[in-house]
Amino acid sequence: MVYNADFNPDLEHHVNVSNDYLFSAGFERYQRCLKDLDAPVWDEVRQTLAEYRPDVLGVTVKTQNYHSALQVARLAKQQNPDCFVIFGGPHPTMAGEESLEDPVVDMTVLAEGENTLVEILQTLSNSETPEFGAIAGIIYRGPDGLVRTPARGNHDNLDDFPNPIEALPEVLKDFDVYPANALARIFATRGCPYQCTFCGSVSMWTRKVRFRSPQNVVGEIKALLARGATHVHFEDDTFGVKKSYIRELCALIAQECPGLSWSCEITVQLADDENLRNMRAAGCHQVTLGIESGDDEMLKRIKKNITTEQAVAAVERCRKHDITPYVFLMFGFPEEDEKSIRGTLDIIPRLNSPSICFSVFTPYPGSQLFEQCKSWGMIDDKMDYSRFNHQSPDNHFSRNLSKETLDLHLHEAIRRIDRQEARVAKRMRRERGLRLLREQGGFAALRWALSGVARRLAPRPAE
Repeated sequence: MVYNADFNPDLEHHVNVSNDYLFSAGFERYQRCLKDLDAPVWDEVRQTLAEYRPDVLGVTVKTQNYHSALQVARLAKQQNPDCFVIFGGPHPTMAGEESLEDPVVDMTVLAEGENTLVEILQTLSNSETPEFGAIAGIIYRGPDGLVRTPARGNHDNLDDFPNPIEALPEVLKDFDVYPANALARIFATRGCPYQCTFCGSVSMWTRKVRFRSPQNVVGEIKALLARGATHVHFEDDTFGVKKSYIRELCALIAQECPGLSWSCEITVQLADDENLRNMRAAGCHQVTLGIESGDDEMLKRIKKNITTEQAVAAVERCRKHDITPYVFLMFGFPEEDEKSIRGTLDIIPRLNSPSICFSVFTPYPGSQLFEQCKSWGMIDDKMDYSRFNHQSPDNHFSRNLSKETLDLHLHEAIRRIDRQEARVAKRMRRERGLRLLREQGGFAALRWALSGVARRLAPRPAE
């Protein structure tokens, strides 16, 4: 059984959460609920564990949710002390033996887990005293302490893996209440060739990029469309990676899936006219660009291999091809200073983006900057990962700026982003009205304008 504890079927009433809330009251509420297993947020998890009473519990763990995963494991062990708990995913892969410091975790799977998990389950089911030493790519508790087996090589042919949507009706809890678009998340590749110093993806996937065939990807998209999906998001670290692959995949999507709407993350380097033209023709309507800093020297330090002018130009090219550009920005890097932060603040109004996801640098295990922060004495071996994520008010890993100074810049950045997003959204609504007027005539434009008036006059929910 597959259980997604974060799923909320009431998507129509989803509320966007502001940066300001995440960096303040929202973070403190999260901390309270995380520590209190009697908090209502854990009720459904506890109920699900009681309903299924699993003999084996596998949890996908990112660094941000490591402590949440430990709480889930504790709940499982409370109900069934013999439950065998396996952690997998990015954090166990990057943190290694540290992920088993808490005794509620029995084993971790390193890097890709599809083949590894099958071997683990076969071993558990075939013996009352299982021996795990022959299984590559795991860390487990042996009689004399932790045992790390030899690394498992990645599976080269990604087309060998089954299409998830085919199995989900049988294994996903509450499958029938998931909206079709909620499951429309696709990986076309694994691996990222770039070397951003704040990213730990290389530990999970390596820098070697493996590609699913365009036919295999389109086959999954068709299965999602048959279930009623109208939009697909590509979860790849970097969509396409190679121009030839982007060209071939987009051509097949356009041919086999007409009318599909999709989005992805892409690098500034790949956001050129040819790629964007092919992507738009295949139905891409939104991309997210990882720009991160508005200072050229800082971009060099974190190995983004772009300049601010290239970043601004990439945003404009997206708009030229009628693709909405979202943007990632970040500051608080260890060698950040007043000049580099000012550059990031100043680039905000130059980015014609209706959505800027703003983060404060967090050192994640497996990244180059994590090791540098350790060498500079900024973090120790007992780092509390629950207190540090991209929207944590506790983040302070800067050698040149005090926490108070960084906080002042943070709140200025949030104010600038709020103003910029409102300004761009207003302009986009106006442009949409003009486009309707050109394409469909005055009645369509009038209907669009009246819908905007209705939204503004609608009663607001009580606070």
